[in-house]
Amino acid sequence: MLKNNLTPEKLLKEIEHIEVWTQWAKELTEEGNLERAYLALQTIKNTNFMYLADVEGGKNA
Repeated sequence: MLKNNLTPEKLLKEIEHIEVWTQWAKELTEEGNLERAYLALQTIKNTNFMYLADVEGGKNA
């Protein structure tokens, strides 16, 4: 369950962060750099959307 500190601004910031990584992965793919594109996408997955975890009450909130 989300804590009370979740705000539209925090969500929009997280969406922007994810979009940057996604755009970078897309550019790398278009350049033929598939390994780096894959790693960029894995970074998004492996961080488990850390910012969202933080606003849900993680230690970095």
